[in-house]
Amino acid sequence: MRRESHTPTSGQKESGLLLPIAGRWVSINDLRSKYAANGQTICARRFSRPSPLFRWAESRSYFSSPSQGLLFGAGLLVEASALADRGWSVDAVELPQTIVRHVDEYLEWSRRPDCRILVDLQDLRPLYDVIIVTHVLEFIENRRKREKILKTLARHLAPKGKLLLSLRGWSDVNAARKREKSGDGVITGLGTWTRGYSLDEAIHLIASAGLSVSESPSGIRARHPEQVRIICQHKTA
Repeated sequence: MRRESHTPTSGQKESGLLLPIAGRWVSINDLRSKYAANGQTICARRFSRPSPLFRWAESRSYFSSPSQGLLFGAGLLVEASALADRGWSVDAVELPQTIVRHVDEYLEWSRRPDCRILVDLQDLRPLYDVIIVTHVLEFIENRRKREKILKTLARHLAPKGKLLLSLRGWSDVNAARKREKSGDGVITGLGTWTRGYSLDEAIHLIASAGLSVSESPSGIRARHPEQVRIICQHKTA
């Protein structure tokens, strides 16, 4: 695998602090501009350790043979770092505003061998053996965009690859004291749009992307779990 250069040119240095994004040096000012143009306000939450689904998958040796992995919604690099620590080559897709707010962490992480920061799905590698999507899709208000993103990720999943998907369940979303109905979700008291998923709704979502359930930590009998955690694979004929 080609390793990106970590030595910017003199012209690039003049533009201010730089980060290697998808193998190209990008200035923080450019990332700020993209953030403003998108009008996005959601930023990643910091978790102290990898998600329950990640830990469960690890216990079942999903990460025992290092290959290429993708984190969509890098969650301040907790799971991306955990995967890289196990010898994987990792691409981490993150919102520009999250990178800007935590630039030192992303700059340090980008120095790891065969690890890249991405802000655009157009820069994905052809195939990944593991794709991890932890509590991201349920915060995308536009249903078509949500489905399009999952379909794009599915196209980049290797034939025998696995996609780890974690979503909030409706019981978790509806536990909020203050919420207002909006589209197929709600706006919380913090002003954040989100939605929950029943197990049936989650299965319908992944089926629309050409995926099926491989297995789940909670099995498939709990129809309305607080958290939906599914390991997905390509549909078999």
